[in-house]
Amino acid sequence: MKNTKSSYTITILTELLAGKALVSNDMHVSNANQYFCDIKNTGIELVETWDKNHTNNGRHKVRELELSIENIQKAKKYLNRLMGIKSKNNEKNSRSH
Repeated sequence: MKNTKSSYTITILTELLAGKALVSNDMHVSNANQYFCDIKNTGIELVETWDKNHTNNGRHKVRELELSIENIQKAKKYLNRLMGIKSKNNEKNSRSH
């Protein structure tokens, strides 16, 4: 059985890496903000800005991936780990032992 939490995080990371700006309403789950927090807790930087709601006077956060090379690499590495894909560096290290 696939880990649901991991699946949502994979979806969010995939979309962020594709250059999309996301809001919590883009995910149809009860608390999408927790997945953005999980991503940030791994050291991946997100650019968060406030935007006005279209339906009321409130506002919401819009999140994008910080586009530094190091940050993109961290995001890809974390995405691969969630998907169960081993990095080439890990494969080389495991062969040499």
